[in-house]
Amino acid sequence: MSDINVIINKIIKDAENERDAILKEAKDEEASIVSKSVAKAESEKAAMIEKAKKDAAIKKERIISSATIEVRNKKLAAKQQVISKVFNQALEKMKALPKEQYVNFVKNSLVALDLKGDEKIRISKKDADIIDQALLDEVNKILSSEGKKANLKLSSEHGDFAGGFIVEKGKIDLNYTFEALLDLAKDNLEHEVANILFG
Repeated sequence: MSDINVIINKIIKDAENERDAILKEAKDEEASIVSKSVAKAESEKAAMIEKAKKDAAIKKERIISSATIEVRNKKLAAKQQVISKVFNQALEKMKALPKEQYVNFVKNSLVALDLKGDEKIRISKKDADIIDQALLDEVNKILSSEGKKANLKLSSEHGDFAGGFIVEKGKIDLNYTFEALLDLAKDNLEHEVANILFG
């Protein structure tokens, strides 16, 4: 009987030892899993924080860039508005030229052009009492003295423009209206005017 007790006790002891070993291994494995999970969670947390920082920085850059573009566009629009106002005022001054000065401008402009002398000159309806065939006859005399045809005539059509004239040269019209002259000047002077106005 005592031999059986010894065997049973040994089996129980061995079972307890095995149980303790299994429990220790399970506890160690649990600690390892928890430690790895905590480390992974910390790593993911750090990565999420880093990503959030990068996203915030990108968003901040986009907002600043967008605001900068908006401010630049508004400044540009304001500059364009002021420049347009300057050229509109110039057009008004041209329209308000005294009659004699305006007639001389048209006459001198026609003489300065490289005309054959047989073109038609289209004027604005409002200029019909200022620019007449008599004025063109004066220009014709000058052209004649240069050995050119002296046959400039007024066109039967009137133009819708503020002042100046259009030379009808075959199928080609040469535009010397105030608007066209100012557009040309605007292309050439816009940068200079902007520098004068805005530095």
